[in-house]
Amino acid sequence: MDTLVGNVILTGVLVVALIIFVAAASGVAQLYTMRLDRTLLGREAVYVAQSVEQLYLAVNSTQSYFPQSVVLSLPMPESLDNHAYTLSVAASTPPGTDETNLTVTVAMSGSPLKATSSVVVGRCAVELANPLIHYPALEVNLTLYLHNTQEYCSISFV
Repeated sequence: MDTLVGNVILTGVLVVALIIFVAAASGVAQLYTMRLDRTLLGREAVYVAQSVEQLYLAVNSTQSYFPQSVVLSLPMPESLDNHAYTLSVAASTPPGTDETNLTVTVAMSGSPLKATSSVVVGRCAVELANPLIHYPALEVNLTLYLHNTQEYCSISFV
């Protein structure tokens, strides 16, 4: 009789322990997946922002030797970890300055996850179309126009 009662109690404890283990393993896996997705989003946002900054610095630092119009095509993945995503760019000019700040935002569709990266591009007019890309998208073209004679530049995202 004591063995039967002991077996019934241990069976119940084992079932509860199994349920707790499965729930904990599922939670840890979900946290890992969210962290991986956030890393992928951040990588794409930084990639686009740094590419814009590098193009702006190259054109701006060598004005007399660089062509007035430069087109940079950035290859973008079709999806991030098999999830659709959007990429958008916002431009702002802080009060008291004449510099333009670009903020690149990459957001996973159907999820609250998003990542942003900002870059300062000096005195540039920015032409935007938001959101810039939707899934499926293969590339985003970043075009920077610099007019040397007027000290004016324009960045347009096509």
